[in-house]
Amino acid sequence: MLRFLTPVLLCLSLFSATANAQSDQTLFERGVEVGNAGDYIRAFALIRQAAEGGHAPAQYTLGTMYSFGQGVELSKADAMIWFERAASQDHPIALYNLGLYYDLGIGVAQDRTRALAWYRRGAAAGEPLAAYNAGHMMLTADGVPRDAAEGLRLIEQSASAGAADAQASLGYIFEVGYGVGKDPARALDYYAQAERNNLGGAADRRLALASGVLEEGIALELDGRGADALRLQDLACRYGQYYACFNAGRLRFEGRLVPRDVAGALERLRVACDRLLEAACRLRTEAVLSGADATPADRERSSVYLGRLCSEADARACHNLAVIRMSPAFGTPDPDAAMKLLARNCIERGFNASCEPYYAMYNSSLLQRSASSTAGMSILEEGVLAIMSVAADGLSALSATGRYSSGAYGGYSAFSPPSTMTYSAYSPADKANFSNFMDSIRYPTVQCRSGNPYC
Repeated sequence: MLRFLTPVLLCLSLFSATANAQSDQTLFERGVEVGNAGDYIRAFALIRQAAEGGHAPAQYTLGTMYSFGQGVELSKADAMIWFERAASQDHPIALYNLGLYYDLGIGVAQDRTRALAWYRRGAAAGEPLAAYNAGHMMLTADGVPRDAAEGLRLIEQSASAGAADAQASLGYIFEVGYGVGKDPARALDYYAQAERNNLGGAADRRLALASGVLEEGIALELDGRGADALRLQDLACRYGQYYACFNAGRLRFEGRLVPRDVAGALERLRVACDRLLEAACRLRTEAVLSGADATPADRERSSVYLGRLCSEADARACHNLAVIRMSPAFGTPDPDAAMKLLARNCIERGFNASCEPYYAMYNSSLLQRSASSTAGMSILEEGVLAIMSVAADGLSALSATGRYSSGAYGGYSAFSPPSTMTYSAYSPADKANFSNFMDSIRYPTVQCRSGNPYC
């Protein structure tokens, strides 16, 4: 049994009541005050007086005090009496607690049908825990007749009210297709919501599913289905799988299976490069060198990246760094620095692509040009830059072999979200897996992880 099964604890400071009479409201507020100060005996007397006057929040509070023995001897039977009085006025948590008592047989004989009735009344009154329990019972036929459509609706109601367990449940339901068509986009969204609400296991589930979507995207790319592959890589990227961000950028930049979109490529490659993914930084730099409408940050990061590679004796990186030093898009051209890079590349490293622009600069005495000049480039300088840029093509030379796999997921079966929701049959084993999933995901809370679009 995986639903919320812990009665709502007394938290006197949270009650904001509407009084049947001003005196009852005053008594209730005073009871809350002394209860929060730790004097439960005085609080019990004040709150009981308000409850006897018909004040619904006081009746509910009195039920919790009997339920936990706060200021009075513990009595589940008396707790039931006061919960029922509050429930008669549609107090949401009182309705939920009555459902819980019949669900577990607390102080009464277990009666799942009556439990569901109370839960559904609580859901109608706006209590998310009641909506989740009712939804789960109906979806899984847990002691009541199965009604998958209504069960799903109630769990979604609970999730929309911020109940993390309901959000995680929906993530699982749409990930594995538990009675519905598989829909990884909705599953990822629900896992991210649960994670934002500090349900610790949701983060691992989000990333694992995003990795599976990435792998499915790679499989679709190998089948030549570029648009479908890109859609999945974008989805996995949105939910924190940064290898997918690289793949989405690469597909757009290559322009083989989808229309070439350098601006869109840069957007994805920035994300992956910022996560220190080497191939993404390299391809981002290539996109910038290709003349993409880059941001100042793109240009700065590309310059730093090429400088690092050049310092590690990467001749192609040194050549492209020379391109940057000559390009007005990267600031005032610096022919001296460009020529030194080209000379070392040509003479010391034998990188032939650097030789022609180096000798052209040397023979034209471009070395004498002031690096601080802001005048337009001469026709000769433009020609040299054109020669250099041709050699810059193919910086990363990434092809189909450059796909990035997460390496952490055994595969995700192909999916085709239905146009209308359908409910399929599932076995007792499926139900057990659902329960095991909820048990496994409820470990101590953690901070919302990077990659969650809600964080």
